[in-house]
This record gives sequence, structure tokens and C-alpha cells, in this order.
Amino acid sequence: MAQQIPPSGSPGILLLRLIRLFYLEPLGETLIELKSLPLGMRILTVLGYLTVLFLLFGVLVIEILRPWTPLITYNPPGGTEMVETSVIAVILACLAFCLGWAYLLTGATDARKRIFLPVWGLFAVQVFFSAPWGNDAGMLIWCLAAPTVLFGFGGVYLFSRKWSGWSSKPILEFGLWLGIFALFFGLFALSSFGISHFVSNLNGVFSLLSVIAVPFWLFYGATIVDLGLKLASKVTLRLRRGLSPERLAALSGFIVFAHLGLDAILLGLLYFLAPDWMIIGEALAVDLGVAALVTLLAPIAALAKGWTPRVAAIFLTVTLSTPVFALSVVLSLFSQSAEALDVTLALFTRFTPLLVFVFLTAHAVLSIGASFANQEGVIIPRNGRVLIVFGLSLLVIAFTVFFVNGRDAYTGEFSNLIQGMSDGLFALGAFFLGIPYLLWTIWKHPDDLAGEEKDFPINENTPRPRRSILWIAALLGVFFSLLACGGILVLDQLMK
Repeated sequence: MAQQIPPSGSPGILLLRLIRLFYLEPLGETLIELKSLPLGMRILTVLGYLTVLFLLFGVLVIEILRPWTPLITYNPPGGTEMVETSVIAVILACLAFCLGWAYLLTGATDARKRIFLPVWGLFAVQVFFSAPWGNDAGMLIWCLAAPTVLFGFGGVYLFSRKWSGWSSKPILEFGLWLGIFALFFGLFALSSFGISHFVSNLNGVFSLLSVIAVPFWLFYGATIVDLGLKLASKVTLRLRRGLSPERLAALSGFIVFAHLGLDAILLGLLYFLAPDWMIIGEALAVDLGVAALVTLLAPIAALAKGWTPRVAAIFLTVTLSTPVFALSVVLSLFSQSAEALDVTLALFTRFTPLLVFVFLTAHAVLSIGASFANQEGVIIPRNGRVLIVFGLSLLVIAFTVFFVNGRDAYTGEFSNLIQGMSDGLFALGAFFLGIPYLLWTIWKHPDDLAGEEKDFPINENTPRPRRSILWIAALLGVFFSLLACGGILVLDQLMK
């Protein structure tokens, strides 16, 4: 007897789709496509992923074996309180730091000078500020190490630019960069004359990585727009496949102009019935502001390009996405996330807080980087993009691992400075950069919002949407919004 396939609407299939949408797809967004890469690049890509997994496993070991892990007590530069950190955390951070810079410089040498020179300059500054001032013997060693490292960088770059065969051997170049970093770290450790002094110097070295970490967290805050757009685009594509162009354009026009009224009704109900639900109220207020912007842009787009099915689909996706975006912005102000994966992992912060935070950081930087690395570029070729992504990812992880594992030597409490800073920057990026990022997405990636035109061909015999129908739908939306806003104002006066 043939096995029966459960219907697509069954609870089991629905659950699998939700798991794929909210958990598997976010994890899949961190993967870089390997098929088109040469063998050497594939090896380095796999090595990068294995390094990230090894770092996460190391953080898990720190969480489990914390009572038995050897600790290092040191005084941070300019600090007044002693800090304790795990030996394993220092080793992991140093490993990620060395590999991160090796990846970053290997990728930068594959790019143009406008990319390489700032990267090289940042490392030169980091080498300068790692000098052991006040230690004559250590300073002598540093004076020997720094020129060797810096001139080594310049020499490798000159070879990589002038010899065309060099770019085909990324593993060899990566090995040279790694060797240079091994030399630097060996001399840097010897110049410290003691493990505590070495870790104290490392604190200053890793602090400079905030130049990379701060812009990342700001940009990551802006990318919360993608969550709403991803969910809304799935609805729009289904509607576009199931409705005629005229019906889709009319429905989109009504929803765009009725959005303000719906927000007004929900805000009014919340104000009168549940005034204590502040988060929902703030999210509705943000959504109201974004909806007003979309409502103003819709007529401009209609006059410029016409209210075609494609334009209507883009605005329908944006309109449906703004509630998720608004909720994400408000939650970010409370150091929370609207993504299902983040919310689920947050449930385990009581047991493994450091692992969850490091994992979320790694997931964030790799998910952003993978979309960048899977595209070809002129200034940075794809091979360079892949390597730069892993370099930046490992440096951000090194920064995170080193600082989140530090705790007060007297009270034993972990410092939440880095997590608080990342949450604040994330909220700042979401609040101030979210709308510009949304507009940039509409401009640069309209296919992600409305689907590719080849998937929705328009036959010559297909009638164009009637303007009268579109006007009626838009005016109905405007009338609904005006009626809703007016009704709330009248109700407010009656309740006083």
C-alpha cells in the first residue's frame, strides 16, 4: 500500500515550514557558496568555518569548566580595579586575533589599494599602541619586531600586486601572513615579562578592535529591516502568483493608504483598554511614523513610474514589513530581538550567557558577511570578499571573547560593558539607520521585495490595470484612514 503524503496544510508540514523559516534559513544565511571558488579558497573557507565552530566550542568549555579553569588576574591599562579572565579565553581570543588578521590581510591584498592601505594602516596603529612603554628591554624587542612586521606586510603586498600568479596561491599567502603574526605575538609576549602584564597589554590591543566592532553593531542594527522584508515578501509573492495584476495593484493601493488608519485604531484601543502595554504602544507609534513615510512615497512613485504591478508589489512588501520593523526597533531599545532564533537562544542565557552572546555575535557577522561574499565585485573580487568576511568575523569574535570573559577580581561578577555597548549600538543603528537602509534596499534590491520580472511575465494580451479601479482602491484606503483617525479623536473627547 502506497504511503500517503500528508497535505501541505497539516500541522506537521506547517511546523516544518515554520522551523525552516525561523531557524534553518537564518542559519543558512551564514553559509558561503563554495562551488565557484577555486580549491585553495574552498580550503580557507572551510578552515574559517571550522575556526568559528572551534571558538564556540571553546566558549562552551569555559562555561562548563569555569570552576576548574585557571584564571589570570591583571590590571587593565588605565584601570583601577583588577580583572580576572580565563586562560582558555585568552588563548581563544589570541587564536581568533591572529587568524582574523591573516584572513583580513590576505583578502585585502586581493583588492585595490583603497582597501588594503586602510587595513594595513589600522594594523600599523595597533602595533604602535602595543609597544611596552617604560620597559627598556621590552621596548628593544618591540623595536626589532615592529619594523619587521610592518615591512613584511609591505613586501608581501608588493609581491601580491606585481606577480599575477600570487593571487592563485591564497593558502601560501595566508601562511605567510600567519607566520608574520606568529613572530609578532611571540615577541609581543616576550616583551611583556609576565603573563599578567601580557594580558594587560592584550587588553589595549583588543580595545583597538572596537574600530571594527562598533561600525558592525551599528550596521547590524540597521539590518533588522531584513527580517520584516523577508516575511512580507513571501506574502507578496504568493499574492502576486494568485491575483491578477489589476487586483494586486488595487489591493496594494488600499493597504498602503489604509495602514495609517489601522495603526490609529490599534493605538486608540491600546490607549483606552490597555495603557500599560508600553512596548506595543511604542511599536505602533514607530509603525505609524514609518507608514506615514511610505504613504507619502507611494504617490511619488506612482507619478514617476506608474502604479504598475511591480511597483505595487514593492510597496505592498514594504507596508507589510513595517510592523515587524517597528517592533524590532522598540525591542532593540530594551536589548531584545524579534528574530525567533535570537528569542529562542535568549531562553538559555541563564545557563550559558557567554556562549549565547558569542554565538549571536558570530551568527550576526557571518549572516551579513555571507551575502557580501556571495557576490562578485570590482574593487574587491569575490575571493577577497570571502577572506575579508572571515577576517572581520574572527576579529569581532576575538574582541567579544576576550572582553565578555573578564570579571571583577573581588566580586566575581562579569562585566556587562561589552554586551551593554553592543545592545546600545544595535538600538542606535536600528533607530537612526533603519529607514535609510530600508530606502537603500528598495533602490538597490527591488527583486528581493517583488520578485524577478522573469518570474512574472506579462503577456501582450494582458489588459493593463484600469486607473479607475486603482483610484477607487486608493481613495477607499485614504477614507478609511481619515475615518479611523477622526473616530479616535472624537472618542478621546467623549471619554474626557
